[in-house]
Amino acid sequence: MFATVSIAVLLLAALGLLEVIGAGRHRAGSPAWIRHVRAVDEALAARDVAAASHALQQAHVAALSSRHWEGLVAVGDAALRLGAATRDHGPARSQARQAYLTALFRARAARSLDGALRVTEAFAALGDANAAEQSLKIAHDIAASDPDGSGLARVYSLAERLGDHSLEAGILRVEPF
Repeated sequence: MFATVSIAVLLLAALGLLEVIGAGRHRAGSPAWIRHVRAVDEALAARDVAAASHALQQAHVAALSSRHWEGLVAVGDAALRLGAATRDHGPARSQARQAYLTALFRARAARSLDGALRVTEAFAALGDANAAEQSLKIAHDIAASDPDGSGLARVYSLAERLGDHSLEAGILRVEPF
Protein backbone atom coordinates (compact mmCIF):
# COMPACT_ATOMS: atom_id res chain seq x y z
CA MET A 1 0.00 0.00 0.00
CA PHE A 2 2.80 2.45 0.95
CA ALA A 3 4.61 1.70 -2.33
CA THR A 4 1.44 2.37 -4.33
CA VAL A 5 0.86 5.69 -2.56
CA SER A 6 4.51 6.65 -3.06
CA ILE A 7 4.33 5.88 -6.75
CA ALA A 8 1.11 7.89 -7.06
CA VAL A 9 2.71 10.86 -5.30
CA LEU A 10 5.77 10.64 -7.55
CA LEU A 11 3.59 10.49 -10.66
CA LEU A 12 1.62 13.53 -9.54
CA ALA A 13 4.86 15.40 -8.84
CA ALA A 14 6.21 14.46 -12.26
CA LEU A 15 3.00 15.63 -13.94
CA GLY A 16 3.21 18.89 -12.03
CA LEU A 17 6.80 19.36 -13.16
CA LEU A 18 5.84 18.70 -16.77
CA GLU A 19 3.07 21.28 -16.46
CA VAL A 20 5.52 23.87 -15.11
CA ILE A 21 7.99 23.13 -17.90
CA GLY A 22 5.21 23.33 -20.49
CA ALA A 23 3.97 26.64 -19.07
CA GLY A 24 6.76 28.40 -20.95
CA ARG A 25 5.17 27.36 -24.24
CA HIS A 26 2.07 28.65 -25.97
CA ARG A 27 -0.69 26.23 -26.99
CA ALA A 28 0.44 25.48 -30.55
CA GLY A 29 3.93 24.59 -29.37
CA SER A 30 5.40 28.01 -30.01
CA PRO A 31 7.41 29.64 -27.25
CA ALA A 32 5.48 31.93 -24.89
CA TRP A 33 7.78 34.86 -25.65
CA ILE A 34 6.31 35.05 -29.17
CA ARG A 35 2.86 35.76 -27.77
CA HIS A 36 4.24 38.45 -25.45
CA VAL A 37 6.29 40.15 -28.19
CA ARG A 38 3.16 40.24 -30.34
CA ALA A 39 1.34 41.81 -27.39
CA VAL A 40 4.06 44.51 -27.25
CA ASP A 41 3.49 45.33 -30.90
CA GLU A 42 -0.29 45.29 -30.55
CA ALA A 43 -0.11 47.61 -27.54
CA LEU A 44 2.25 49.94 -29.41
CA ALA A 45 -0.15 50.01 -32.35
CA ALA A 46 -2.91 50.98 -29.92
CA ARG A 47 -0.57 53.56 -28.34
CA ASP A 48 -0.90 51.85 -24.96
CA VAL A 49 2.61 52.30 -23.59
CA ALA A 50 1.79 50.81 -20.19
CA ALA A 51 0.46 47.61 -21.76
CA ALA A 52 3.45 47.46 -24.12
CA SER A 53 5.85 47.84 -21.21
CA HIS A 54 4.07 45.12 -19.24
CA ALA A 55 4.06 42.78 -22.24
CA LEU A 56 7.77 43.45 -22.76
CA GLN A 57 8.50 42.43 -19.17
CA GLN A 58 6.51 39.24 -19.70
CA ALA A 59 8.32 38.57 -22.98
CA HIS A 60 11.66 39.02 -21.25
CA VAL A 61 10.80 36.56 -18.49
CA ALA A 62 9.47 34.03 -21.02
CA ALA A 63 12.56 34.42 -23.22
CA LEU A 64 14.88 33.94 -20.27
CA SER A 65 13.08 30.78 -19.23
CA SER A 66 13.17 29.41 -22.78
CA ARG A 67 16.95 28.85 -22.56
CA HIS A 68 17.42 29.80 -26.25
CA TRP A 69 18.81 32.89 -27.95
CA GLU A 70 15.94 33.67 -30.34
CA GLY A 71 13.53 35.05 -27.77
CA LEU A 72 16.11 37.36 -26.28
CA VAL A 73 16.90 38.88 -29.65
CA ALA A 74 13.17 39.43 -30.21
CA VAL A 75 12.90 41.03 -26.76
CA GLY A 76 15.82 43.34 -27.53
CA ASP A 77 14.22 44.35 -30.80
CA ALA A 78 10.87 44.93 -29.07
CA ALA A 79 12.56 47.06 -26.40
CA LEU A 80 13.95 49.29 -29.13
CA ARG A 81 10.52 49.61 -30.73
CA LEU A 82 9.06 50.60 -27.35
CA GLY A 83 11.86 53.12 -26.84
CA ALA A 84 11.24 54.62 -30.26
CA ALA A 85 7.52 54.91 -29.56
CA THR A 86 8.08 56.63 -26.22
CA ARG A 87 11.15 58.60 -27.34
CA ASP A 88 12.86 57.21 -24.25
CA HIS A 89 15.81 55.66 -26.02
CA GLY A 90 18.30 55.36 -23.15
CA PRO A 91 16.55 52.72 -21.04
CA ALA A 92 15.34 50.92 -24.14
CA ARG A 93 18.85 50.71 -25.57
CA SER A 94 20.15 49.44 -22.24
CA GLN A 95 17.46 46.78 -22.02
CA ALA A 96 18.04 45.76 -25.64
CA ARG A 97 21.79 45.56 -25.11
CA GLN A 98 21.34 43.31 -22.08
CA ALA A 99 18.95 41.05 -23.97
CA TYR A 100 21.38 40.84 -26.91
CA LEU A 101 24.30 40.02 -24.60
CA THR A 102 22.38 37.19 -23.00
CA ALA A 103 21.35 35.98 -26.46
CA LEU A 104 25.00 36.03 -27.53
CA PHE A 105 26.06 33.92 -24.54
CA ARG A 106 23.32 31.43 -25.30
CA ALA A 107 24.18 31.33 -29.00
CA ARG A 108 27.83 30.73 -28.16
CA ALA A 109 26.93 27.96 -25.70
CA ALA A 110 24.69 26.33 -28.31
CA ARG A 111 27.35 26.83 -31.01
CA SER A 112 24.66 28.58 -33.07
CA LEU A 113 26.18 30.48 -35.95
CA ASP A 114 22.75 31.88 -36.84
CA GLY A 115 22.43 33.24 -33.31
CA ALA A 116 25.88 34.80 -33.23
CA LEU A 117 25.38 36.44 -36.62
CA ARG A 118 21.93 37.75 -35.70
CA VAL A 119 23.28 39.23 -32.47
CA THR A 120 26.17 40.79 -34.38
CA GLU A 121 23.66 42.53 -36.66
CA ALA A 122 21.65 43.68 -33.65
CA PHE A 123 24.68 45.20 -31.95
CA ALA A 124 25.77 46.88 -35.17
CA ALA A 125 22.28 48.37 -35.59
CA LEU A 126 22.44 49.52 -31.98
CA GLY A 127 25.73 51.27 -32.77
CA ASP A 128 27.65 49.23 -30.20
CA ALA A 129 30.91 48.66 -32.10
CA ASN A 130 32.71 46.78 -29.34
CA ALA A 131 29.89 44.31 -28.81
CA ALA A 132 29.41 43.89 -32.58
CA GLU A 133 33.10 43.11 -33.01
CA GLN A 134 33.06 40.61 -30.13
CA SER A 135 29.93 38.98 -31.54
CA LEU A 136 31.56 38.72 -34.94
CA LYS A 137 34.61 37.07 -33.38
CA ILE A 138 32.38 34.56 -31.60
CA ALA A 139 30.58 33.88 -34.89
CA HIS A 140 33.96 33.34 -36.52
CA ASP A 141 35.01 30.89 -33.80
CA ILE A 142 31.79 28.94 -34.22
CA ALA A 143 32.08 28.93 -38.01
CA ALA A 144 35.71 27.85 -37.93
CA SER A 145 34.61 24.40 -36.78
CA ASP A 146 32.36 24.05 -39.85
CA PRO A 147 34.02 21.44 -42.09
CA ASP A 148 32.68 22.75 -45.40
CA GLY A 149 33.58 26.41 -44.81
CA SER A 150 30.12 27.76 -45.57
CA GLY A 151 29.88 29.23 -42.08
CA LEU A 152 33.06 31.22 -42.53
CA ALA A 153 31.74 32.57 -45.82
CA ARG A 154 28.65 33.83 -43.98
CA VAL A 155 30.79 35.47 -41.29
CA TYR A 156 33.01 37.19 -43.87
CA SER A 157 29.98 38.30 -45.86
CA LEU A 158 28.41 39.89 -42.78
CA ALA A 159 31.71 41.48 -41.77
CA GLU A 160 32.05 42.99 -45.23
CA ARG A 161 28.44 44.20 -45.29
CA LEU A 162 28.69 45.75 -41.83
CA GLY A 163 32.04 47.26 -42.65
CA ASP A 164 30.74 48.80 -45.84
CA HIS A 165 27.85 50.46 -44.03
CA SER A 166 29.48 51.41 -40.79
CA LEU A 167 33.11 52.19 -41.45
CA GLU A 168 32.30 55.73 -42.49
CA ALA A 169 30.43 56.32 -39.24
CA GLY A 170 33.19 54.65 -37.26
CA ILE A 171 30.76 52.10 -35.88
CA LEU A 172 32.54 48.90 -36.82
CA ARG A 173 36.10 48.29 -37.86
CA VAL A 174 36.42 45.00 -39.67
CA GLU A 175 39.87 43.48 -39.63
CA PRO A 176 40.93 40.20 -41.22
CA PHE A 177 40.62 37.20 -38.94
